[in-house]
Amino acid sequence: FLSISTAEEAKEYFSNIDRHRIIYKYDSIKDDLVIRLVFNSTLSDDRKDWIKWHTEDVNQKT
Repeated sequence: FLSISTAEEAKEYFSNIDRHRIIYKYDSIKDDLVIRLVFNSTLSDDRKDWIKWHTEDVNQKT
């Protein structure tokens, strides 16, 4: 988020952190794998496939 945000966007985000905070509930080792997928820079191609798969899944449900 911060690497692609402007200074103004960052100020807005942090000025209302409670509104923007997302609480995650850890359920299993699968959660670790998803966190690694999302934040590991060496997994960008895997991340693109993951996003594409989820986007297609959501589009099929609507």
